[in-house]
Amino acid sequence: MERRRFLATIGAVPMLAAGCAQMQGKQKQQVVLQISDDNVKTWQTTFNVVNNLANTYGKGNVEIELVAFGDGINALTFDSKAASRIPGAVGQGAKIIACENSMTRFKLSKGDMAPDLVYVRAGVQRIIERQREGWTVIRP
Repeated sequence: MERRRFLATIGAVPMLAAGCAQMQGKQKQQVVLQISDDNVKTWQTTFNVVNNLANTYGKGNVEIELVAFGDGINALTFDSKAASRIPGAVGQGAKIIACENSMTRFKLSKGDMAPDLVYVRAGVQRIIERQREGWTVIRP
């Protein structure tokens, strides 16, 4: 009798694993990408990651926030070498977030910034909050 129960339990393991995999597959991924340096290659890589995430998980299955602060705020100015990538990232469903503290530090106004941005008082605070909420934080 014990052997049957054991075999029945073993037989249920693949079904349980499949059920968990299905649940994980349906769970929306939440990713924060951090830009905090003045390296144009890093900026471009970060926008590539936005595209890769949207393509890998599917636009409706992933929430992406790209948060720029510190020296990275310059990636979001209307004339930056990465500005042309912003509309594509927004089109993929990403929120592009600018740190107002960093804008003040660099004497940037909203008029200096690319369109379609979301503004927060402190970019690092946004990242900390998202991490507490269980979001994955990546710094390309």
